[in-house]
Amino acid sequence: MLQEKAGARILVVSRDPVVHTRAGSSTYLLSLLSSLAEAGHQIRLCVTDGLGPGRKPVLRILHADVPREWLWFPGYLRVGHHLVRWNSPASYRHASGVGWRMLSDRLLGLRGRAAPRHQPAPWDIGPATDAELVAVQAALRTHRPDVVIANYAFMAPILDLPEAAGSLRIVVMHDLLSARAALLRAGGLPPDSREYGIDEEMALLRRADLVAAIQSEEAATVRAHLPGTGVVCAPMPAVRSRAAERPQVAGRCMFVGTKNTMNLDGLRVLLDHVWPQVRQHVPSATLHVCGRICECIDISYEGVRLCGVVPDLQAEYDAAEVCVVPIFTGTGMKIKLVEAVGHGRAVVTTSSAVRGLDPAITRCMDIEDTPAGMAGAIAGVLAHPDRRRRMEEAARHAAERHLSPRACFRPLFDAIAQGSGRSSRRQDPTPEGAGYAATAR
Repeated sequence: MLQEKAGARILVVSRDPVVHTRAGSSTYLLSLLSSLAEAGHQIRLCVTDGLGPGRKPVLRILHADVPREWLWFPGYLRVGHHLVRWNSPASYRHASGVGWRMLSDRLLGLRGRAAPRHQPAPWDIGPATDAELVAVQAALRTHRPDVVIANYAFMAPILDLPEAAGSLRIVVMHDLLSARAALLRAGGLPPDSREYGIDEEMALLRRADLVAAIQSEEAATVRAHLPGTGVVCAPMPAVRSRAAERPQVAGRCMFVGTKNTMNLDGLRVLLDHVWPQVRQHVPSATLHVCGRICECIDISYEGVRLCGVVPDLQAEYDAAEVCVVPIFTGTGMKIKLVEAVGHGRAVVTTSSAVRGLDPAITRCMDIEDTPAGMAGAIAGVLAHPDRRRRMEEAARHAAERHLSPRACFRPLFDAIAQGSGRSSRRQDPTPEGAGYAATAR
């Protein structure tokens, strides 16, 4: 793991409740924070999800390994492995509602009918709100960080708070938000969030001293628009927690995804157009679908099992012979693609999914952009064990050489080491009672 000069105090601000979800962006952020902590830095994670209307009344902490002292969730009370919104009547109705939905799904399933499914909710990516700015202002006064990290460009207004003066200000951008809606439309999909123009997004990113992009093409776009801002590319590392504990299952394929528009579109193509062709070539093939994306589909496909949210994906990766990542549009980096490589699995994916990845990594994958091409590639891997094993070995090699935490995070860590020294020149925080309104936007 990375070893740096210890000691920087790092405040990370995220609207997304990263310990509640296994979405790719959460996996990435927690991987980054774990690497920073192992390098000796002090982490404080402020999650603002509870400060707006319509937020979830109860959050379950899915990442039990996240240190308790990292977390601050204003608006929530921690009760064991759950976070409960205080002063929210919905919190008291939540438990009965969840129980009723689970019972309904079970009963409908027993009757042989498909349970009602839920479509992906719109993604809240509006700029940081007044309530969020007030909460972050308090966190800055309390912790006086050397480094402030805004998780996504839409949280960049926190970097203009006077209490952040003198800190190294970083945006972890994950996605080029201004490209997202256009790419969805090009793929025939409706936008799933607020739309940003390129100028508006760059105005947000300009507030940072340093922008961390997750893939090279988006890093190049930001450099071209903001020549006076530091930009580094810090892709997701492929971290394998332990060696395979179970043998692979002959014919087993795997898809992993959270509930969003792009994953749902890709999975529908896989199930409706690719999978029937795979089964024609390999009748014994099976597909395990993991993640919240299962809430959006019906159980009506031969050889397909909807596993839902799996607490530990290691067993699923151990059993899989092929990991399928059929993403045909989108921005950022496909985190599940990197995870599959890290687990040393043969991967069949698309040119859209590998956009911005080093060719040294993508050479170990089969890349196809049509249903027939994907079906042929999947069936070919399943039918030829020697070829599959060569792809697995190439994936392990690519992960070790190009996707280690050192290879991925080194540029960002170097920038933090050089820039966090500015904290010795920090101004005193704004006096208690002074507001942000004149300076935050």
